[in-house]
Amino acid sequence: MSTSQKKNKKTKNIILTGMRGCGKSTLGEIIAANLGHEFVDLDRYIERSVNKKIAQIVETHGWTHFRNLEEQAVADIAKRNNLIISTGGGTLTNEKSAKLLKKNGFIILLTADIETLKKRIEFSKTRPPLTCHKSLKKELEQIWEERKSTYMKYADFVYDNSDDRDPEEKAEEIIEILPV
Repeated sequence: MSTSQKKNKKTKNIILTGMRGCGKSTLGEIIAANLGHEFVDLDRYIERSVNKKIAQIVETHGWTHFRNLEEQAVADIAKRNNLIISTGGGTLTNEKSAKLLKKNGFIILLTADIETLKKRIEFSKTRPPLTCHKSLKKELEQIWEERKSTYMKYADFVYDNSDDRDPEEKAEEIIEILPV
């Protein structure tokens, strides 16, 4: 089924998940535009709801508070249809959030090798650290090992986003595999 045929069909949500820097927001925006669906970046949704940046929330209240806000946000948006949702890297580690997203969604795990993630993340200085590692590479390796089985448990499809091809081309590849 072509992109134009998929545009007007009522569908489950498409959820893009994976590590920081794997391309969830970039590809999510393109997929949403190509399908004529609304794009929801879960982190931006949370930031708007509390009028604070993620880094401020974590610094002031901690990761547990942030995950609670994230769970509430997932509960709000998971009820809707035809959304392209970019999760936070750790969203699926909350079982309740993961099950809500899975119930009305097709979950695509975007992966990329650690060096690619590191290179992409180094451009963004606004992301709070997740571990006490001084080395970003070690942090990414640790987080991947901790989350890999959870990502795989909920993923309906895994897409390797390690290469430097045009994001438009990658988005079209992802659209081709979407359920009708």
